[in-house]
Amino acid sequence: SSPKKVREYYRLICALHRGKVGKIMLGRLCINVYAYPPDKRQRDLDNLFKVPMDALQKLRAYKNDSQIDELHVYRKEISKQNPRLEINVKEF
Repeated sequence: SSPKKVREYYRLICALHRGKVGKIMLGRLCINVYAYPPDKRQRDLDNLFKVPMDALQKLRAYKNDSQIDELHVYRKEISKQNPRLEINVKEF
C-alpha cells in the first residue's frame, strides 16, 4: 500500500471509532484480530494489524503497544459483502 492509502485508512479507523473507545487501558493486554478477507487472494496476516493497532493507540484505547503481551491473528472465512477486521482488546 502507498503511504497515502495507509494515512487514509488510519484516518478512517479514527473517524469510525472516535467516541466509541471507553476508558484507556493501562494494564497488560491481550488482542485478538479476526480478518474476514473480501476474496481468495493471498495476504500476509502480519501486514493486516499494524495500522489498526496504531490507530487504537492514538484513540487512547491503550497507552502503548508495549502493553501487549498476547497478539492473536485469525484468518476467517471470505466475506465479499462485509470484508473487515474485528479487533478485541482485553486487559489482564
